[in-house]
Amino acid sequence: MIDAVPLTERIRRFEEAEQASQDGRREAEKARDYYDGRQLTADELKALKGRKQPPVIENLIQPKIDYLCGLERQTRTDPKAYPRTAAHEDDANAVTDALRYVADDQRVDIKRSAVFQNMLIEGYGGIEVGAKRVRNAIDPSVLHISWDRLFYDPHSCKPDFSDAEYLGFITWMDAATAKADYPNAASIIDQTVAKPTGAAYETYDDKPRWTYWADAARNRIRIVTMYCRKGGIWYRSVFTLAGDLEETGPSPWLDEDGNPECGLIMQSAYVDRDNDRYGPVRNWVTLQDEVNKRRSKFLHLANSRQVRIGLAHGKNAEAIRKELSKPDGVVVAENGEIEVIPTGDMSAGHFNLLAEAKQAIQLTGPNATMQGKASQDQSGRAILALQQGGMTEMAPLLDNLRDFNIRMFRAIWNRIKQFWTEERWVRVTDDEKNARFVGVNTTKGSLAAAKLLEAVKSGEIDQQTAQQYAMQLQSDPSMKEPANSLAEMDVDIQIDEVADAPTLQIEQFEQLVKLAPMTPPQYLPTMFELMIEASSLRNKDKLREIMEQAKQPKEPDPMQQLQVEGAVAEVDKTKSEAMRNYADAEAKKAGIEREAFQMGAQIAA
Repeated sequence: MIDAVPLTERIRRFEEAEQASQDGRREAEKARDYYDGRQLTADELKALKGRKQPPVIENLIQPKIDYLCGLERQTRTDPKAYPRTAAHEDDANAVTDALRYVADDQRVDIKRSAVFQNMLIEGYGGIEVGAKRVRNAIDPSVLHISWDRLFYDPHSCKPDFSDAEYLGFITWMDAATAKADYPNAASIIDQTVAKPTGAAYETYDDKPRWTYWADAARNRIRIVTMYCRKGGIWYRSVFTLAGDLEETGPSPWLDEDGNPECGLIMQSAYVDRDNDRYGPVRNWVTLQDEVNKRRSKFLHLANSRQVRIGLAHGKNAEAIRKELSKPDGVVVAENGEIEVIPTGDMSAGHFNLLAEAKQAIQLTGPNATMQGKASQDQSGRAILALQQGGMTEMAPLLDNLRDFNIRMFRAIWNRIKQFWTEERWVRVTDDEKNARFVGVNTTKGSLAAAKLLEAVKSGEIDQQTAQQYAMQLQSDPSMKEPANSLAEMDVDIQIDEVADAPTLQIEQFEQLVKLAPMTPPQYLPTMFELMIEASSLRNKDKLREIMEQAKQPKEPDPMQQLQVEGAVAEVDKTKSEAMRNYADAEAKKAGIEREAFQMGAQIAA
């Protein structure tokens, strides 16, 4: 293959990215430490230990980050494909099922959440969407890359890195493992281990931080995977200091037009004018420092006293200071020999500034209003309105996450379209009880046979009827036409958005539940449909299908119809016999009365 970018140029670019991102990486490491609660330096801890004061850290950053991470997890949605033309309307469902299969197989939700946390704390994160061989097929693979292993073009200034000329990541690996993965590059690996070279900054260093390009003691090397854009074409290379480990050439991953594309998808939260990537933690660090310092100073003033001692008294100042610092200290002195200077004004000042600092950090980013904790007496609609107002501040950040999400699934679809060229059946796991299989690159007959098998399993038709349908499918020439051909599909990938909080939905559902007992019987089915729509139940589509099936009139069973007709005839026969008996009884009664009347008339004559 053609090496559009020589090895020396690639090494120079990597070192350029490494050196230019020193300040940003140092700030990112500090942001990670503050999230983890490591907010005091070694000198500060030593000073606190010297005055026997415990280090107190009130971490106000971690709950904010955890809330945003929880919000992302709570609002996860599945990808859905929409057709660009009317001819691909039915094919879009197969694409949706294929995307969800890959998302479940590669645990995309977990990896996307890891990228979002990197965006919030360090400022950026990324994944590589490639492919790997599994059994006898090639499936898309999604690999999360930790932020401290990523590098990028320092001249890039867009949040999605779309203007970057090169992107990449590094991997530390044992030399023996590297030789097993790259057997044709054993000499290059040995040369790198024998001649390590220092790097400009230690963030790319191995953990623990010992060496850079190679660690001769542990026999480990650093491998760089880089995507470079040259002449509008993306090239992929894997190399180390001494040479290439893989043959360099155009990227093996193709876009929807069949052109090589970058498999590394990166996203940042914010970008400053120096092109440094940062997250919301940057704005909270100084406020968090003030909270810690004010709290520590207030605690120190509360446990300390200032005193004035006259020189003529000859008292030991150090001994008096130690006694006054003790809760049960004893000072032997005459009245007026020792004067305690009040420091309440200093303590009050630090306490007020502490309260202001805490209020300032709580009002920025996720706050009580966004979390629905402003007041417990508010209605669900009022809480939702406050949450929506608070979410306006985080809209740019969440919009960047949504853009990353769409680009990731678009890359997954490109891998599916590129490597799934043969007939393939994927298992869709959205049904809790029954597994459903979807075929791609198949024929219409195969899809019809699969649906026929599902109908037999569900009991919709019997085995004999299914065999008759199967014979008809075999004799139909149109059933041999291709169906769900991925190469011919043209779809859009979109991510459905959901509400930021289910407060209003829950409130509406509760109101419908209260109205259900007062609903007239003829409107109960409609009320039941409204309750399903307003609920947060899983598999709503399945419930809707069941209700639609219940509405459709079913053809009566012939045997059952005969039984019903026989029962009706028996009832009619019983009724006719009863009426005939009643008529005979009335006629007999009338004859008796007539005979009695005639006898009475004769007697009277």
